[in-house]
Amino acid sequence: MKRTFPRIAPVALALAAALPANALAGITLYDQGSKSLKLGGRVQAQYHMNDPDNGDQTDEARIRRAWLTFDGTVSEDWSARIQFQVNSGISTKDAKIQYSGWDAARLTAGNFYVPFSREELTSSKYLQLVEKTLVAGDGVPGRQLGVAIDGGGQGMSWQAGLWEAGLAAGGTNNGISFGSQVDGKNATEGKLVGGRLEFHPSGPVSYAQGNLAGASGWAVAVDAFSWSNDEDAYERATPTTTAAANPNDYDTVTGIGIDGAWRSGPWSVDAEANSFDADTNGGGVTNGFVQNGSGTLTTAQVKGGFMVVPGRWEVAAGVSSEDGDGWNNTETQTGIGLNRFFNGHNNKLQISYVSTSDANGVSGQDSNDLYIQLQHAF
Repeated sequence: MKRTFPRIAPVALALAAALPANALAGITLYDQGSKSLKLGGRVQAQYHMNDPDNGDQTDEARIRRAWLTFDGTVSEDWSARIQFQVNSGISTKDAKIQYSGWDAARLTAGNFYVPFSREELTSSKYLQLVEKTLVAGDGVPGRQLGVAIDGGGQGMSWQAGLWEAGLAAGGTNNGISFGSQVDGKNATEGKLVGGRLEFHPSGPVSYAQGNLAGASGWAVAVDAFSWSNDEDAYERATPTTTAAANPNDYDTVTGIGIDGAWRSGPWSVDAEANSFDADTNGGGVTNGFVQNGSGTLTTAQVKGGFMVVPGRWEVAAGVSSEDGDGWNNTETQTGIGLNRFFNGHNNKLQISYVSTSDANGVSGQDSNDLYIQLQHAF
């Protein structure tokens, strides 16, 4: 098993050179005046090898994602999106309604992204490395049920809203794991208010990583949110269970972040830094990153790529980190990647190798991961 990478990588590279381009770009099911229905989706077939320093190497072939997306309109100003993950059981991703009839702003309601973290807001089909980095993990709200307004002007854009956000149980307090309550899978929930302000003087910079178009420009954004536990999930699960009976669960979580992107010719760079403060239900909890009932997690990353052959071959690299108040060490991840584009991001083959050190702040908890992924999106 230790020779898995040298066996598989040449096969993947040969496949990259041989596969033809494919021009599919979505399917229009109905289009009549202001009424329309479009179907999109993505399939990511992936090989993943994990080699921990203190354990046995494992590998698997899997369907990392199989998603279907329906976009519909019934009038000029109203639209909706429903997106499902259909592998490993059906789950809901986007489920939102948008109204765009105002001049200054747009209204969105349903299940959709809280505007926090450029890496998280970047679709999985547009990543330079196969998997998202540490800045899109702990503390990031992701998709939640809520309502928001967004707008913009010359050189800037903004979004703000209110969400009913789910959060996993505190457990060992090694992280802060948000998840949408649309499928009702989280131990706690609460009200989350948040917003994002982005500046892009020369025009919006695509969230897609890798400069396929050879565009030039830069953007910088600040974002923040505040979440508080309203105990609703406790009441639904078991009426006799309250926050006081779950001291390790979180009572409040706040986050602030700054991120940016730069594109020029064959180059692209994305960078980000976030900080999350959490208080537990129990004021005396000392566990994981929490000390005496409160703790701070910080994450950061820099990721970049260079188009060796414009629009076809890209090399990418990135480093990310996570640190917690009660941790003895800082977790770091270093990744390198090679991407072959056949039809932009719609059809591409990616190879990424990621090395992790001191996971969750534990000294010597190191591992190496190899990802080989073929993607088709339409």
